[in-house]
Amino acid sequence: MLAATAALGAGTAPALAGTLHVSTTADVSSGAGDVGACASGGGCSLRQALALAAFETSDIVLPAGTYELTQGPLVAQRAPGFSTLTQLRGAGAATTTITQTTPGGGRLLDILSGQSEISGITFTGGSVHGADGDASDPDGAVAAGGAIRIAGYPQFFDVVITGNEVVGGDGAPGGDGGAARGGAIEVVDGTPHFERSTVTGNSARGGDGGDGAAPGDGGDAFGGAVDNVATVKLEESTIAGNSARGGGAGAPAAAAEGDAGDAYGGA
Repeated sequence: MLAATAALGAGTAPALAGTLHVSTTADVSSGAGDVGACASGGGCSLRQALALAAFETSDIVLPAGTYELTQGPLVAQRAPGFSTLTQLRGAGAATTTITQTTPGGGRLLDILSGQSEISGITFTGGSVHGADGDASDPDGAVAAGGAIRIAGYPQFFDVVITGNEVVGGDGAPGGDGGAARGGAIEVVDGTPHFERSTVTGNSARGGDGGDGAAPGDGGDAFGGAVDNVATVKLEESTIAGNSARGGGAGAPAAAAEGDAGDAYGGA
C-alpha cells in the first residue's frame, strides 16, 4: 500500500470517480495507471481498487467470481490527510469469494484505518503460520488474524468467514511454542460490526514446545473465531463451529517436563 500511495502521489488525491468497477479476478498490483481502468472497468483488479479508495470515498463493485490472492493481504486504509468511506460490495457470499491457497500464505485482508462497509463476500483459505524458533530465538512466533486483521471501523453485511487458520510457530529445542490468536479475525483497534453474517469453521492452534533437557511449553490459543481487544458488535449473526487448541509440550530429554498450551474462546 505504501508503494501504491507513492506511485499515485502521497498526499494528493487522484482524479477518481466514486464508483470503481473490478473487472478481473487476477491479483494485479496497484500502480499509476489504475485511475482510468478502475473508473471505467477496463482491467481493474480488487487490489488496485482498494489502493485508489484510500484517497476518496469509493464504492467498489466486485462481481461474482473467485479472487485468489497471490501478493499477500489486501489492504484497506485511508491515506494521510484524507477522510474516506470504502464500500466493497460483492455479488453475494454464495458467488463472490476472496481466498488464497498456500498453507501459511497469509491472511486475506488488513483493515488498517478508516471506515469501510463490506458486503456479500466469502473470505476463506486465509492461513497465518508463525515462524518456528531457531538457535537465535528458540521461541515460536505468534500467529494472528487468519482471514482479517482489523484496526479501523468496518461494518460487515451478509458475509461468510470460514475455513481460515492461525498456527503458532513451533519452539526450537528448549523454546516455547508461539501463541495463536483469532482463527478468523484479530481486532487490534476499532469497533467492527457484523450484521447477517456467519463466522464458522475457523481454527487457532498454538505451536508445540521444543524438545530438550528443559522442554518448552506449548503455545496458547486465543479465539478460534475472534481475538479482540475492543468491542465487536453482532446483529443477526452467527459465530459457531470454530476451534482453538493449545500446542503440545516439548518432549523431555530427562525428568523435566513442559506444559501444554491452553485454549481460550473456541466458539
